[in-house]
Amino acid sequence: MGPRIAPDFVCVEVGSPGPGWSEESLNLLEIRRGDIGFQTTGPKLAGVKLFSDDWQKAWETALRSSAEYQDASRTWEGALILSVGSDVRLFLDLHRGECRQIRNALSDDECRFELAAPRDVWLDLLQNGKDPLYLVMRGKLKLVQGSKAQLLPYSKAAKIMLGAAQSLPGVDYE
Repeated sequence: MGPRIAPDFVCVEVGSPGPGWSEESLNLLEIRRGDIGFQTTGPKLAGVKLFSDDWQKAWETALRSSAEYQDASRTWEGALILSVGSDVRLFLDLHRGECRQIRNALSDDECRFELAAPRDVWLDLLQNGKDPLYLVMRGKLKLVQGSKAQLLPYSKAAKIMLGAAQSLPGVDYE
């Protein structure tokens, strides 16, 4: 099932049947577009663990359905790795407004930018809507790969990406 479009809503299928997909990943989300980020209504992704495969697929789907993200990131080229403490590394394959894939990073993945922080900083970012570039400038979010000057033009795209992640309903932050 593809996206259903109504005047102010986009309804997207989160996932498709296959190995490793849970029932939660098959739910439908209705995403109301906001200025930056999304407001969500509809079925919850109850119990989906933060940073899990199902959460990654839901975030990927939200970004793929966002015209605002596509516009803000149309000049972005290159992958992004997000390191959450020493346990989680996410690989985001981003190219000219398209989120091609979000998955767990492999040891040999190359990226244009890598951002790293302890889990509590990522939780604060996701739960409290902090500005990711502000946290980079303050040193709370470490830019491991790339430069601040290269990252700055993508501040709006970064906020929209975070807004999409923040708006995923029913996420278990424990």
